[in-house]
Amino acid sequence: MKKLLIILTIVLSLHVAKGQTNISGGIYSNTIWTKINSPYIVTGNIVLFPGKTLTVEPGVTVKFNTDYNIEIRGALIAKGTITDSIYFISNTSSTQGSWGGIKILNSSQNAVGSFEYCVVKHSTFGVGVECCWGNSSTYIKRSWFDNNNVASSSYAGWALPIDSCLFTNNIIAVDQGDKKVTNSTFINNNIGIHCSRYEVRKSVFQNNNGAINWELANTTYATIDSCIIINNNLGVRITGGTITNSNISNNVIGIITQHSSYVYDSIEYYIPIRKNKICNNITYNIKNDNNFNKDITQNCFCTSDSTIIEDKLYDGYDDINLGLFNYDIYDTACQIIIQSIYKVGTNPTSISNLAGEYKVSIFPNPFSTETILKADDFFTNGTLTAYSVGGQKVKEIKNISGQKYIFNRENLSSGIYFLHITQSDKVFPVFKLIVTDN
Repeated sequence: MKKLLIILTIVLSLHVAKGQTNISGGIYSNTIWTKINSPYIVTGNIVLFPGKTLTVEPGVTVKFNTDYNIEIRGALIAKGTITDSIYFISNTSSTQGSWGGIKILNSSQNAVGSFEYCVVKHSTFGVGVECCWGNSSTYIKRSWFDNNNVASSSYAGWALPIDSCLFTNNIIAVDQGDKKVTNSTFINNNIGIHCSRYEVRKSVFQNNNGAINWELANTTYATIDSCIIINNNLGVRITGGTITNSNISNNVIGIITQHSSYVYDSIEYYIPIRKNKICNNITYNIKNDNNFNKDITQNCFCTSDSTIIEDKLYDGYDDINLGLFNYDIYDTACQIIIQSIYKVGTNPTSISNLAGEYKVSIFPNPFSTETILKADDFFTNGTLTAYSVGGQKVKEIKNISGQKYIFNRENLSSGIYFLHITQSDKVFPVFKLIVTDN
């Protein structure tokens, strides 16, 4: 009889007023929160028990009083649609931290949550996944997190997928660790990603105080690839991990590196920051934050002026307690390496025993009509390509063979050009050609 009274009390509490459903306490059977009974007002903490599923229909709004939260020990399915999102918001205030969040107890209870087209606002910890291991099926897709203390918190022990989401106006958007973020956008957060272990790919960070790790210095694993990181106070602070194929520009500071350097692929002082555009950051493009020397070649700074580049690199030249940077100078289009600056160690392309090294001399240079390229070995079906200072291809000659080649300016106007020679089994430097009308 006592159990029946409890069940009747819960059922009656679901129908306080038409179009509004008050809810609190335990959910002991498979349950659907329907749009017709929305909004659902959370008047006390809710626990979904193991083995049970709570399904939230598209278009449902769940409003939380004070600090209450939902604890998931079973399965939560919250899949809205592009035209009918599901809302988890405060019922009392539009300020950060007005209610708790959604806890997924994946380890102790083998719980799981599926979130698509959801809107999470005003919470303390957003969607949190319990550490560690357990059920790895939880994911978040196509959802919007706005004005939370933390949007997605905690460690899972496995990489929580967060795909195609928008994070705005949060104190911390993605916190702690074990996150795989793809195709997402971070705008106007205090900190975008604040994690020790994470992947972030094809995502945009704009107008955040710190885009990735404002204060955290002990990154144990990180992958940042193909991202746009612009107009933040700090772009990236990183200790262990890679930054590749990204545009990190117009921030106050682009990158703070706390890597330990090592030898990789014959490159001394190697650190895995490669193939990025790191341009026009106000104070520094890259700042060294320890005493390790570092090779940051293969990154473009969008200027060929070595003085400007050097001014935006903070290393042992600025503070004797720090290590030095080796770096490349590209043309302004970031297509051609004009010069490599090696403050420490040896330029790998100049090592005498480098496999396939190919030495070529050019004379005369400057020249007005033609110049001679002479090699210490024979060209074999090589390709010669000339680029303007701006990186535009202006001339291409294929199937070069023999020990020397006469380069004719033909339709080239006077100016500076950069010459690439490519051949499958050879390594070449880049040559500067100066064409005159004299």
